Amino acid sequence: EAAMKAMEESLDIAAVAGRHFEGALKAMTRRITPEMIQFYDDFRMRSGLKSV
Repeated sequence: EAAMKAMEESLDIAAVAGRHFEGALKAMTRRITPEMIQFYDDFRMRSGLKSV
């Protein structure tokens, strides 16, 4: 996505800059739902695993 942001600026761009990564992060949406977090937290509790 950062590379696409850079190419939107110029097709001849030589490098992807921090601003391109920042723009890419703003354009992205979260894919992990609260339900997914709860599922894995429950799994961790049942399995006896500890947080790192």
